[in-house]
Amino acid sequence: MKTNEMINLLASFEKRLAAISDQAAEARAHAQHTIDRINKLRQDIEQLKHRVIATADTSDHAPLQDTSAHDEANSPRRKTT
Repeated sequence: MKTNEMINLLASFEKRLAAISDQAAEARAHAQHTIDRINKLRQDIEQLKHRVIATADTSDHAPLQDTSAHDEANSPRRKTT
């Protein structure tokens, strides 16, 4: 293979790698955005749960209890076998 052919081939590989790198960075940015949205929704749910527990009318019912520690301990994603 001639030197010019090798240089052209390497330049082509460099361009392809740059394109792949750009695509990966974009995918990572989208994934991080999705993770951030999920985490914000989880925080909102936790805050709402605490407000509901704090303001619940429990006069005719057993008091509501915060079960987040129990739920987290028994979560399928937390279990290790």
